[in-house]
Amino acid sequence: MGNIQELDWGNIDWVFEPAPGSNDKMKVGISTIRSGGEQPRHIHIGDEQLMYVLKGYGHQKVGDEELPLAPGKLYHISPGMSHEAVNDGDEEIVKLLISIPAALSDGPAWQGQETEVPAAPREIDRRHFLRQTISEISGQMLHPLKMPLSIYDCDGTAVYQNAEYPAFCKTCCDIVEDPMNCPLYRQKESYPASCNSRPSAFICQYGLSLYILPIVSGEDYLGAIKAGHVRTMDPAVTDFPGKLPYNVPSSTVAGILQIMEKLSNIICNYYHFTQMEAALEDSKKALSDQTKQEQLLQSSLQTSQTKAINLQINQHFLFNTLNMMMGTAIRENAEQTYQAISSLALMLQYTLRGDSYFVPLREEVNYLKNYTGLQQMRFGKRLKLQYDIDEQLLHEEVPFNFLQPIVENCFKHAFAASGDLMAISVSIHGAEDFLTVSIKDNGRGMEPEELLALKAITRNGDSSHGTAMVARKLDALYGEKYRYEISSGGDGTTVTIKIPWRRGNAT
Repeated sequence: MGNIQELDWGNIDWVFEPAPGSNDKMKVGISTIRSGGEQPRHIHIGDEQLMYVLKGYGHQKVGDEELPLAPGKLYHISPGMSHEAVNDGDEEIVKLLISIPAALSDGPAWQGQETEVPAAPREIDRRHFLRQTISEISGQMLHPLKMPLSIYDCDGTAVYQNAEYPAFCKTCCDIVEDPMNCPLYRQKESYPASCNSRPSAFICQYGLSLYILPIVSGEDYLGAIKAGHVRTMDPAVTDFPGKLPYNVPSSTVAGILQIMEKLSNIICNYYHFTQMEAALEDSKKALSDQTKQEQLLQSSLQTSQTKAINLQINQHFLFNTLNMMMGTAIRENAEQTYQAISSLALMLQYTLRGDSYFVPLREEVNYLKNYTGLQQMRFGKRLKLQYDIDEQLLHEEVPFNFLQPIVENCFKHAFAASGDLMAISVSIHGAEDFLTVSIKDNGRGMEPEELLALKAITRNGDSSHGTAMVARKLDALYGEKYRYEISSGGDGTTVTIKIPWRRGNAT
């Protein structure tokens, strides 16, 4: 027995529901319409349904099509489609119900991955940003949604509002003439005081719910999304005009909330990119100042070497390109492309820290995982990644960007001619006076002559090879106090780095 939801016309026994925190979306239930029960005409908002009649007889209407209800009949209801059903027989109608939350039209399914904003982001006009963003996405993403939806900026001013309200709300509250005629819109939520990103709900006296989700990026409150006007409870009053709306199953509510969360995440992602672009412009202006340029030229050899190693891409050009690609992915509903660009953007954001010689190990590992995540999209199940990292070390300071170039060499050299399973393991532990990093692949390995040549390149530091670049950086930061070892054979290659503990603040 699952979670039984009682409704006006019968009930739904939800025999399968996604576990909290999982990526599962589908819900499965046994829907029962009692004899004489009637599902009045309603619009399916927030979910897509597939129904299979197990027993009982009746009739229904899906869109404009009249259809019988009889054992063995299968029918599909798309989001935004109208539906009504009547059990005019002497026995119950029992149906298998499969419900999947509706996806945003022409929009990616953002999974809610948290991203960091620049350390000192430019102050952005949040009102103008939200208006512009909603204007860009409304045509393809918002207009096709057949559900009441409103978006407000941080001052509570509506920047988007449709008129997809139930007929009951239009008659009872004249909501189309003025949304503030609805008592749910007149209630004041606590944002931005609480400044969290969890949804809440208001319920009117007729049992209709309005769901509110704040749009929060970091500590910045951008506005709120309001959607719903679906009946979820029995009315608190007995006197009401007209016929109450159809009380919806929980799957519909879950679909509405998921659409709201996806929309919020898309807006926040654009906000991150806008902050990054603004910070990049500030950095460009600062570097154009002649005095700052002279100070950079007069800085120590160590500073010059480290910054030269870190500066490997034209960041401004790459960022503009990513922004263009991101917009294209949204328009073309390319979810994997969108996620890949987001991971690449996180890597770009990390490399903007050009004045950081040391960073917490946690940030260096996250940067490496963003890189290997992109490779995972490329190679799929062929690539196996293993991380063995002592979590107690994540706060320790390590050199900026010294892991990724080594792992990148695995893909450039170790696996260059292999179509077999690719495995990379990263181990980070501490012992005595050193933090030890070991990166191992199962690639083709190297002949003794190749290994000697690579070690010579690493010692001389006269190559753009990843190992040589890392060795030069470690030599500039630690002198002779570090160890850099390479071993290779028929079972792959292992790079082992030992660096002394570093306490206190990063340089």
